[in-house]
Amino acid sequence: QYRPFENLTLATAVDGWYNNLFSTSNLNLREDAQPERLTILANFSAKYVSEHFTFGGNIMYTRTHETSDSATTVPDRNKISPTVYSSWQLNDAGNLTLRAFYKEIYRLPTFTELYFHDLGYKYLLPEETHQFNLGLTYLSDKIPFINSFMCTADAFYNRVTNKITIIYGMPYSSVRNTGQVEIKGCD
Repeated sequence: QYRPFENLTLATAVDGWYNNLFSTSNLNLREDAQPERLTILANFSAKYVSEHFTFGGNIMYTRTHETSDSATTVPDRNKISPTVYSSWQLNDAGNLTLRAFYKEIYRLPTFTELYFHDLGYKYLLPEETHQFNLGLTYLSDKIPFINSFMCTADAFYNRVTNKITIIYGMPYSSVRNTGQVEIKGCD
């Protein structure tokens, strides 16, 4: 983390991990795929804070490399996913705040969704979600017999493309990308 100015903070982080799936079962008397995945996530974030305003964001870079002993291996993945958020204190008392954010989420298929017995589907695409949120918060410590009172209201909209869904069936279920899903709501 680095603070070049009193109100501005910059930060970065890098994570990496290795996953594998070595199944010893032999369902249907055949060998299961034995995938391995190396994942690297790199994140850069910035946040500016003033007396009545906060603004920030981050950029997440996802990189994966996958191998498998099956006939088809999932291709390497590279994705940049941004997030932007802000909040404004609407009055001088600082107890009424308007918030907003936009976020992209990139979800890779799990090994179960890709490779597990007859359920998996090696051609699955990653899910990509775009989230939008607008909210209002009221906070008060001036109510008799109550130390603190907070009320929040949020409206949100999510758009998911390449939604990964299990399709149940007999004798076997399967996993597929089912297109686009829109989610609208409020809390």
